[in-house]
Amino acid sequence: MKQLLTILCLVLLSSYSYSKIIPPEIPSYRLIKHGGISYEVDSKLEIRNHLYYEITTQEPFTGRTVGKNYRGWLEVINYKNGKRHGLNEWFYNTDQSFIRTHFKNGKQDGLSEMFDENGEIYSSSPTCYKEGVKTDMSYCEN
Repeated sequence: MKQLLTILCLVLLSSYSYSKIIPPEIPSYRLIKHGGISYEVDSKLEIRNHLYYEITTQEPFTGRTVGKNYRGWLEVINYKNGKRHGLNEWFYNTDQSFIRTHFKNGKQDGLSEMFDENGEIYSSSPTCYKEGVKTDMSYCEN
């Protein structure tokens, strides 16, 4: 009887620790496939005092979100301290970029490019921004 109780306790403990180590399977509605890779859709963000926060936190969000916009296009947005920061991209329903732009501290800063569905750059693109203001291309060439 003691032996059976010991075995039962070991089984229960091992199954509990195993479930803590192995994350649960991600439901399909939280996944987006792009370029042969599945991305988990990040939790939703909200804007408070002009900064992005995860709904359940008090710290400004730093990281990447992957989701679909209202047109169904994949968007990959990078944030630092609650502001858009780094390369941000929007894709057609293919692997082709639609917009590729850089942000610094929440403002467009650097090269911004727009492409058609065949990957050709639009004639009005590229453009260059410095601290959110359109500027001369020489700023982006450095």
